[in-house]
Amino acid sequence: MQVRLLGPVDVAIDGAAPALPGLRRKAVLAVLGLHRGAVVGVDRIVGLAWEDDDAAVQPNTVQRHVSDLRTVLRDRSSIEARPPGYLLHTGTDLAAVEDLVRAGRAAERAEVAVEHFRRALGLWRGPALADLRELPWLRAQGERLDQLRLDIQLDLVDARLRLADPGDREALLRELHERAAARPFDERVHGQLMRALSVNGQQRQAEEVYRRLEEALDREFGLRPGAALRAQREALRAQREALRAQREALRPDRPAQLPATVRGFAGRVAELERLDALADAGGGVVVIEGTAGVGKTALTLFWAHRAAHRFPDGQLYVNLRGFDPGSAALRPADALAVLLDGLGLPAPTGPAERAALFTTTIQRRRLLVVLDNARDGAQVRALLPKTGTSLVLVTSRAHIDTPATIGLDVMTPDEARELLRHRLGDARPAAEPAAVDEIVARCAHLPLAMGVVAAHAAARPHIALAQLAGELRDAARRWHVLDGGDAVSDVRAVLSWSYLALPAATARMFRLLGAHPGPVLGTAAAAGLAGVAPEVATELLAELCRASLLTEPEPGRFTHHDLLRGYALELAAAQDEPEATRRVLDHYVNTAVIAAAVINPSWPPVSPPEPAPGVTVDVKAEQRWLTEELPTLLAAVEAAAVRKLDVHAWQLAWALTDLLERQGRWDDWEAAHGTGLRAAERAGDAQAVAHLHRGLGRLRMWQWRYQEALAHFGEALERFQALGDRHGEARTEHNLCQLADREGRLPDAARHAQRSLDLCRELGDRADVAKELNALAWCHLEAGELDHARAACEEAAAIYREVDDPAQEGAAQHTLGGIHHRRGDLAAAAACYERAVALSGGVGDRYAEALALDGLGDTGTDPDEARRRWEQALTILTELGRPEADAVRAKLSSRAGG
Repeated sequence: MQVRLLGPVDVAIDGAAPALPGLRRKAVLAVLGLHRGAVVGVDRIVGLAWEDDDAAVQPNTVQRHVSDLRTVLRDRSSIEARPPGYLLHTGTDLAAVEDLVRAGRAAERAEVAVEHFRRALGLWRGPALADLRELPWLRAQGERLDQLRLDIQLDLVDARLRLADPGDREALLRELHERAAARPFDERVHGQLMRALSVNGQQRQAEEVYRRLEEALDREFGLRPGAALRAQREALRAQREALRAQREALRPDRPAQLPATVRGFAGRVAELERLDALADAGGGVVVIEGTAGVGKTALTLFWAHRAAHRFPDGQLYVNLRGFDPGSAALRPADALAVLLDGLGLPAPTGPAERAALFTTTIQRRRLLVVLDNARDGAQVRALLPKTGTSLVLVTSRAHIDTPATIGLDVMTPDEARELLRHRLGDARPAAEPAAVDEIVARCAHLPLAMGVVAAHAAARPHIALAQLAGELRDAARRWHVLDGGDAVSDVRAVLSWSYLALPAATARMFRLLGAHPGPVLGTAAAAGLAGVAPEVATELLAELCRASLLTEPEPGRFTHHDLLRGYALELAAAQDEPEATRRVLDHYVNTAVIAAAVINPSWPPVSPPEPAPGVTVDVKAEQRWLTEELPTLLAAVEAAAVRKLDVHAWQLAWALTDLLERQGRWDDWEAAHGTGLRAAERAGDAQAVAHLHRGLGRLRMWQWRYQEALAHFGEALERFQALGDRHGEARTEHNLCQLADREGRLPDAARHAQRSLDLCRELGDRADVAKELNALAWCHLEAGELDHARAACEEAAAIYREVDDPAQEGAAQHTLGGIHHRRGDLAAAAACYERAVALSGGVGDRYAEALALDGLGDTGTDPDEARRRWEQALTILTELGRPEADAVRAKLSSRAGG
């Protein structure tokens, strides 16, 4: 939770910004936020927030606004009443900026400072206090924060100059030229421009910048540049002399073979620090591994150039061409010949003699050796020294066992945005933040892909970034946009080199992953997909992980980024294996039906399709499995329907009903049941159609669309009766009881509950009997018949304990809590509500948990504890989009104190 002042004033809670209406309410929050950590007296709040109309302020006006703000902040302790006023405890974006700026200014490492300053500037969402500038004091504060923003921008430039990233020079020079033109008398800006030109080898232009500023200051103000800028001009001359001396001092036998670093390097702070630490520790071998295009070479060369001074005997580089489309991988003997030549040594004839000479030589020196693009451990083994002070960096898509390995993943969203800013400058990305976010997502945070897109954007400066984002969104255009014009910058081609290097069985597994309906899969699903035993699937998945074509974020769960997934999908479409999709859907539907029965043991049995030979079914699956696989299962419903596997489609939708209901995922529920119903109708399965109509009726009831709910329930009841399905009929009568109760038709609710109870007693289903007893108890409670209500509810709770159904026992405990509350026995009511919270929360039924928390607030004798329970209930109900949130919010407002 954070109070945000750097833009329109609002509050950010879990990524959302709840409504904060009212100029004065926002002004009170802004005044407290600008004084965070200090008590602000009521008189001062009035003077600053109502300075144009403070005479009209009533004595309790500030208290009322603070109470409303606490409700918005969802935490009474966020604003403390402390005489003579109030103290804000909630963090602010301004405080975060100040912390980041302090850290940036204290940072010894330039890249750390850059990261802190960029993060600080990223917290601005526009002019600070933008919607409060009609109030004089807040307008002045906004202008102060505007100046702070400019100061941080200049701090960022200083840090970028310290970092001296060759890839950033062009963008930095462009920005500084523009800023110097806009601020013709600002000595700090002109000094930064002089430093940037000097670093770029443009000493003459740097001195020209000084000369122009000197003339302008003299002409306009009769002044000369300050002592610091004059000293900087003198330093330019000294620097030229030092560079000349350095060139003269270069030894002819000192190799300097590093290729140029990538333009616009960004992020990777932790990895750079790790490399620094390894270099400080002495010599050794470090492998930097990761998938194609993830930036292994870029990271290695950026660090190598920056750390070159640590290696007084020079730097060697060889491209081993392990994944080169145009030529074979370099043989170890040939690589040794290249390295020895770099050292000025003739290469012996035999591979063993070459390896001995090379490793012996570098063990006596402090060299940096970069072995780029290794195919595997066999290719580099002969090139690695056993001891010594030289450092060898190996980059590879394959896993190579060494004591020091740096696994490189795709960039974080912040790093990806920073990369685009480095390539394009700050202005274009800042103007189109939504387009930048989409480009980052469509490029799967892959540095190669973002670099190619940035190159397209730089070459077409007049097109909007949103247009490029749209081209990436178009599957038919995506690979064209990601083609940089040659083999090493064609993203699809670069990905293909890893695929083409795989053994046949492993390549088939990768290809089949494109047919998998979701982004993450487990070993059992992969085995079903490929039609192999689980132990074989385990080895194939491990091989894909070793080739960096797959990652294992948690044991037994595998995924890959969206571009690799798109490439696999393209391969799967070209070599379609329809039986693979059938097998994996067999796995999911059979396991999902088992898990659904665990969640709700009273559900009617369903017979899923017989799984194909070799398909593994998890017979111990339960709610955790359903929750973990939910995104994949939702996608599987659609995949089954597309393949015309209609039984799979409707049964998957049916199996997800209870979980989707408990989690309040109405949109997913509607999509799955809509697809499932159409599939059941195509299959001509009347009972399935009835079940899905009942499920859609329940959904419409949760959405308060009661007429549609009644229509679906009526359709389901008619079909169940025609089929002679008494279980289905009883369950539908129960739903009609719920609907009538919600609409306030109490006699109808009791009639439906009694009808359902009679059917369940006839069928001898004790769990369902308990459910209807609880429904009937609720009807008695609503009618004020408390003795009847308690007797029915206690019988229901006893049965639920007997059959071990915690979800329904939680519902019964909630009803008992209401009965005791109505009787005035608050302690007994609270005990029942506490049990209901524990039971409902334990099975993930968040709506039922929220209602029980609300009941605890109603029965609480401690005002602070009651407020805490209501706030917990309000948080859940708000997240679920439930209208009951308004009633809870009203309770909080009515009991708010100063």
